[in-house]
Amino acid sequence: MSYSRTDGRNVPGVDVPYPFEGSLSTVVKAGSTSTISFVVVREVAKIEPPLVGLADLGEEMVLACTAKVEFYGHDNVNKTVKATGYLTIYFANYADN
Repeated sequence: MSYSRTDGRNVPGVDVPYPFEGSLSTVVKAGSTSTISFVVVREVAKIEPPLVGLADLGEEMVLACTAKVEFYGHDNVNKTVKATGYLTIYFANYADN
């Protein structure tokens, strides 16, 4: 998972959360679908810059990022497969008062 912004400010830990990798395992049979869950924002990212800086700004400040999600795997004959998707995430201090 990596993050970017449309304004070009993309320094991890300054402008966007740090990228991270994880692992998961599932089997998808040919011609079918599968549902999985995965982490989009690590809990620790919420206490690191730039997200921690949103805590004191209230809902007035919104940080819009695009998360790039890449999945890698292999099929039954060990041929590499890859899928990439993008999610728009709006970070703000949405906490209840």
